[in-house]
Parts: sequence; C-alpha cells; structure tokens
Amino acid sequence: MLDTWVVAAWLKNQPAAAATRDLLWRNRRGEISLAMNVVHWGETFYVAAQYRGLQYAARLLDFLRPQLALIPAPEELVFRPLS
Repeated sequence: MLDTWVVAAWLKNQPAAAATRDLLWRNRRGEISLAMNVVHWGETFYVAAQYRGLQYAARLLDFLRPQLALIPAPEELVFRPLS
C-alpha cells in the first residue's frame, strides 16, 4: 500500500526514492502488487501539482494508474474507531 509520502519522496528524489523505484519496478515485473487509497491518490495529485504543475500531476497519475489498485475510502471506513 503506497501513501502520498512515498510517492512524493520518489518525485523529489529524496532518500526514500530508491525504495519507491524498487517497489514500482518489482510491481511492473509482477513480483508484487501495489495499491493506494483514493485519499492518498488525491493528495498525490495535489503534491505533484504544487511541485511541478497541473500537467505534470496529470501525467504522473496517468503513469501510476495502470500500476495501482485504487482502494475506495468510504466515510464509514475513514472514521471507523480503531478498537
């Protein structure tokens, strides 16, 4: 399960970028399956748009979409108590 931070680190070539590249590569080879919930999907678009603009953010999502299972985040799940 990817979150926004992991993708942002990859975009900005921060120290975690290598691990993210490895996950994406392993996913493309069929070794693992990646997923992201729609809340992080939206945040990823927002972060990428702030970092490099709307067109870049749209291209990023176009690149990532075929590689990820998007998990819905219904309100009852988001606000479910942890207990």
